[in-house]
Amino acid sequence: MTGKLIYSSANPLLVENLRNVLELEGIACAVRHRDLAPLAGVLPDFETWPQLWVLDESRIADAERLIAEALDQGGAPMPDDWPGNLSDERDPVEPPPPVRPEPPAPFATEPSRLRLWIALGLIAWLLYFVARKLGYAGHAGGWPF
Repeated sequence: MTGKLIYSSANPLLVENLRNVLELEGIACAVRHRDLAPLAGVLPDFETWPQLWVLDESRIADAERLIAEALDQGGAPMPDDWPGNLSDERDPVEPPPPVRPEPPAPFATEPSRLRLWIALGLIAWLLYFVARKLGYAGHAGGWPF
């Protein structure tokens, strides 16, 4: 199969759309590597992307121009007669402003939890010193319980 690679993208929908643009203008083209997406990671990613090839080498310049025009129209404004631009179709009801919930209090500032952690720390400290006084710390027999 002869031809020239003129476009490749990770987005297969974009490649297929550009193929449709070229075919509408009568330019023979083909999409290759359409089914290689599952091999991403095994092969380098860019080698698994779908590729748009122009088969008629005499129309390569036309194809490149059409692709450039199609890609440049992505940010074009909609025409004034587009149904979504009609002013009488706007929703007259304003949405309510977003309600932001109060952020939760930090863990250390909650008095009940803070008291709990202080109490647990004191109990652990007390158990340690009682065990040392009784001789259980480092004892070969270990703790009696």
